[in-house]
Amino acid sequence: VTNGFDSAAHLRGVKGSVYEGGLRVPLIAYLPGAIKPGAVIDTPLYFPDVLPTLCEFSGAAAPDRIDGVSFWPALTGGKQRAHEFLYWEFPGYGGQHAVIEGEWKAVRQNLAKGVVKTELYNLAKDEGEKEDVAAKHPDVLARLEKRLKDEHTPNPDFPLQAVDPKK
Repeated sequence: VTNGFDSAAHLRGVKGSVYEGGLRVPLIAYLPGAIKPGAVIDTPLYFPDVLPTLCEFSGAAAPDRIDGVSFWPALTGGKQRAHEFLYWEFPGYGGQHAVIEGEWKAVRQNLAKGVVKTELYNLAKDEGEKEDVAAKHPDVLARLEKRLKDEHTPNPDFPLQAVDPKK
């Protein structure tokens, strides 16, 4: 997959991939009197956070058992609750999933082809995901592989093959 117009800049991947170039998306929010102009939120957030944020903004109750957390506090200058981890899975591009926990990110590609190799990146040192450090950090790799397995919920409408490499 090529990045035809360099939309991801120095980041690896494109829209629809679980590399940073496919996941990082800027968000602009504007609400005079509530959101401070020019404010920047550095806390990692992701799409599942949009629904609870809109619910909090509107005064509606967020549904139970969702992965997202409201980032309304961060938008309005309050203290943002951080995620323990962020998890993605997509059947596209041959099946893929990823998890970010702190500075560590685990990525798996080509799951539908039975190729189950977990890549590991330290995003604090390698935001472009150029150096797979899985062999250097087996403890972190094992922890994130467990997280990938535990967070996957089978769904016949969106099948993700070969989730557990130990099986």
